[in-house]
Amino acid sequence: MHRQGRIRRWTVLTWALASSLLNCQVFSPRHSQVNFVTARRWYHEQQAGLLDRDHFRGLSNIAARSTRRATMRAAQPTPDSFDPPPPRQGDYTDMFCRGTNAFFGQLVIPQIRELVKLQPAGTAGSNLLDKLTAAPETPGISRPLWVVMAGSIPTALIWYGYYKFSVEEELFQAELRKEGRVTGCGGYGTLFPFVFAILLGLMAQLLGFEDVGAFLIAVGSVWILLGQINLYRRVNEIVQDHPSISEGEPVLWEWWGLLPPPLDVIVGVRQVHFLAKVSAAEREEAWEKDVVAEELFPFISTRRFTLKELVRSPRLWFWFCKDVEDFDVPFLRD
Repeated sequence: MHRQGRIRRWTVLTWALASSLLNCQVFSPRHSQVNFVTARRWYHEQQAGLLDRDHFRGLSNIAARSTRRATMRAAQPTPDSFDPPPPRQGDYTDMFCRGTNAFFGQLVIPQIRELVKLQPAGTAGSNLLDKLTAAPETPGISRPLWVVMAGSIPTALIWYGYYKFSVEEELFQAELRKEGRVTGCGGYGTLFPFVFAILLGLMAQLLGFEDVGAFLIAVGSVWILLGQINLYRRVNEIVQDHPSISEGEPVLWEWWGLLPPPLDVIVGVRQVHFLAKVSAAEREEAWEKDVVAEELFPFISTRRFTLKELVRSPRLWFWFCKDVEDFDVPFLRD
């Protein structure tokens, strides 16, 4: 009996020490102190005969489970632990994209880089403000169209720039992890060449160098446009890997990005919608219906359609046109 009592006492005290040391690494000193206090209370209660054997075993099991969970959290890989393979010899696309992202990333002040540093999935909360202010995650955060509109419209599209940075960085990291190579320039390499070109162009114009300023602005505009078309291409590839979302077919016409408004906007909002659905699927999150994309404006969430089909099919336009029959015009037939 005395031997069993000593074993129980040493079990509690050993757990207290191990759990506290572990929690000093994983959690905060306050958690460590709580574990010591709890263990001491159990020890004194057991000494006084206040804990029967079954109760003691139950508490010991709880302690063991708590320690195992803490150990698993401590061992869970983080984005920083990923060591990407080097570019393959002769893969100039991968070399260019990685180099561009790394170069422009170094031009951003460290405090900003730390704020938007890649995080593991689930770091941000699920409410609207959390999603609007979240750093990029892996797998990427699902941002439905209504969320993007809620951030973009009140800020005159300023927040959309952050959305662009985030999804480009998330896709860059996802591609690097899955394929070992990238075909996009990431958040830094896509957004900041555009930002710097526009700022330098405006500065040049203010200083009287009109031609230089116009050239820099044109270069920045072409860069962001090509990046957007490349984004559509990559979203098509990703969506085709999820037959439940796209029936294994592309959902975007990449070249629509070259068309004038509102046609370029149509392909843009479709990209937002389908990328959000794919992100939810890859994070194993339940998809919550997006009323804007799936009810109010059917053209956003339907299968891919042609320009002729869009013009002749009012049911694709707005929710109040869903019962309107297609126009039977010969030159609008596919």
